[in-house]
Amino acid sequence: MMHFIRFFENEMVEIYSIPMQHRIPTTGFLFKQKEAERKLLIDKVAELKIDKHDYKLLKKGIDVKDSLGNLIKASVYTSAPAVVKSYAFCSDTLYNENIIQLIKEVDLLYHEATFLHASLERAIQTKHTTALQAAQIAKQANAKKLIIGHFSSRYYHLSVLLDEAKTVFENTELAVESSILKFNLLFT
Repeated sequence: MMHFIRFFENEMVEIYSIPMQHRIPTTGFLFKQKEAERKLLIDKVAELKIDKHDYKLLKKGIDVKDSLGNLIKASVYTSAPAVVKSYAFCSDTLYNENIIQLIKEVDLLYHEATFLHASLERAIQTKHTTALQAAQIAKQANAKKLIIGHFSSRYYHLSVLLDEAKTVFENTELAVESSILKFNLLFT
């Protein structure tokens, strides 16, 4: 079983390193947002006769009682926090199914796709992955979206790599400027 190491954490995010298999030591990364507190519905809460300290409890999803002993349900006076997102970056690596459990259910997976699968032998020699293999990783990890990149210069038209990946994992894009812009929008 492969392990990853959490090397950074704050109140908003956790970042893990994922060991890759390449000719030189290489690391991938997993970025996971932490769940935020619930959001107070200010208009509703303003009508209540509760202590301001109780606001913090409501935001944590804890029910409180008002000054008359009435139960104030957090689910009624708060809204759910934004859905957490995750992103995995896997580049410079031989095809490795061991990473699947580490990146399970990510929202966005960047995975190298240096070669077409017809060049599998070359991919193995250079410790890289084919577009088909990157798509297999995304599918088995149940990723929501795959962005492939780190292409060999032998491919003048990158659409062949995209087409190959899409035979296994439809929600795939090429790592070109438009994909990077969409990624920025996903995490803002």
